[in-house]
Amino acid sequence: MSGKRGQGGSRGLTPARRWAVSLGAAAATLVAIALLTGLWAAWVYKGPGPAAKADGFTTVILRHGSSLTEIACPIPRWYHET
Repeated sequence: MSGKRGQGGSRGLTPARRWAVSLGAAAATLVAIALLTGLWAAWVYKGPGPAAKADGFTTVILRHGSSLTEIACPIPRWYHET
């Protein structure tokens, strides 16, 4: 043996085995990304909303059939920047 790696000797991996290891590593990476994304989404969804200005309550009164523009107009500009 010459001691060089990658010559296909008894210590090297077959191409099929290398492909399987690569596929497993890619799958593990995707699972980790999906898990972290899911945890982040749950944290954001379950987290607290915006703080109330006064007594701990926020009252919003909308007329029936309000459009998105009608709902968004009264929201102050500073609210979007924080």
